[in-house]
Amino acid sequence: MEQICLNIPDYIVTLYRSISSSGLLSFFALIIALLIPFAIFIINNRTDEEKDFARVERAVVLNEVMHVPFLVAATFFGGLASLLFIDSIHCNKMEIIYNLILCVIIIAATATIMWIIKDTILWIRSSAKPDMINSFCFKKWKKYLQKIDDKDFYDTWNSIFGNTKLSETLQPAYLSIFFDKIETKKASEKSIKYRILCENFENIKVFNPGVLEILVNGVDLDHSGVILLNMIRDNCGLTGDFNLLIDYIDKKIANDPDDAKSNLIIKDFLFDGIRRFFKDEKKEREFVNAIPSSWKLNLLLQPESRIMPKTMAIYYPEIIQYLLDRQKEKNIGILEHINIALIGGLGNADIDERLLVDVCEIYSNSYRIIPPEDNQTPEQKLVEDYLKLGARYFANTNMYTIIPDSNGKPSTEQPEKIQEVNAIKILIHIFPRIITNKAHIKKMQKEVKKQLVSSPNDYRLKRLLKIYTVLLQYISKSKS
Repeated sequence: MEQICLNIPDYIVTLYRSISSSGLLSFFALIIALLIPFAIFIINNRTDEEKDFARVERAVVLNEVMHVPFLVAATFFGGLASLLFIDSIHCNKMEIIYNLILCVIIIAATATIMWIIKDTILWIRSSAKPDMINSFCFKKWKKYLQKIDDKDFYDTWNSIFGNTKLSETLQPAYLSIFFDKIETKKASEKSIKYRILCENFENIKVFNPGVLEILVNGVDLDHSGVILLNMIRDNCGLTGDFNLLIDYIDKKIANDPDDAKSNLIIKDFLFDGIRRFFKDEKKEREFVNAIPSSWKLNLLLQPESRIMPKTMAIYYPEIIQYLLDRQKEKNIGILEHINIALIGGLGNADIDERLLVDVCEIYSNSYRIIPPEDNQTPEQKLVEDYLKLGARYFANTNMYTIIPDSNGKPSTEQPEKIQEVNAIKILIHIFPRIITNKAHIKKMQKEVKKQLVSSPNDYRLKRLLKIYTVLLQYISKSKS
């Protein structure tokens, strides 16, 4: 048997004979001892206010940093192999093979523990805060949180966002993980998950640009997603928060145009916000000032327009009716400001604002739900309903630029016609089946003229005649 030793270099034989079971156990215990202080530090390094959060972080540490299953296996098998190592000065072939197998186990266990120590040191070095998306800690958090079961989802994330001491710089990272986790979920499941954010809304620094961008990009533009966006909107301050929020929403819509999404944003976010802030003039002004130019009605005058102006056209009469019902002497200024913000342009120099509002008032007022009487035509009913309405003050006739006509005399006819035509082009998007219906427009004009015979001084009848004359001229010219 000694022949084996004769074929091996002396220094290896000497090293082999110097190894003992007690020595291996001592070495292995030393390796384990190196890990203990690091483990105690990262598990207990939390204040009382952060205990709930620490519970989740402890799970991350145990599973992704200390790799507890591997640690237990390495400790057990490495210690057992050290204990079973045969102390021998003889070169017995079977003993050598047996001890070599045990040494491989011990080396693998030692390598595993050193790997765990390395991860632990890197975690401490990063201060256990995933401030950057590429940081070591962020990767560990992400790996753990992406693997959690649905049964642990609520408690885990509620602990994270419920932590009042959660650093603002960490929130974009956590939100990224949160939205990545629910990205593949069904819409109904996502809406339940959004409740976690709603319930802990006061702890989320929503007006940190990084946090806000991830929130807007992360939520689906459905009913539950818009509820969360409305919570953000309702907590906006007067220092550009509205601009930041709506800018992110605009970019999201532009990247993924969709009728259903644009409808929700215009109706349930924008118009709902106008109603909500109506009694707070400062906030109302800031809110409507933040409306992007790419959403406004005047964009419909361009050959190609985005989806949002078209959606705005659908719901514009609804908000006009709301403003008309609430106009008072003291709030005309803010009503006009809202209307201009929706239409677009400073003073709408190229759009007849009053024509736009008047036609919306005619065809969207609340009296339309009452059917005509048996002896009454639809045109008579429309005229009657219009005469019942109060006057509007926030959409007066525009001031026209006076330019000389062909004879050099002051004239407003040309710019007035341009403004009227532009208003009609927008109205065609709002009421496509009405404004292009020549037969209906002619009947309305005829009915108004008929009533003017008996009431020649009625200002509102004169206004109606002006409206339908302008509409008829446009239709006749466009079809000729």
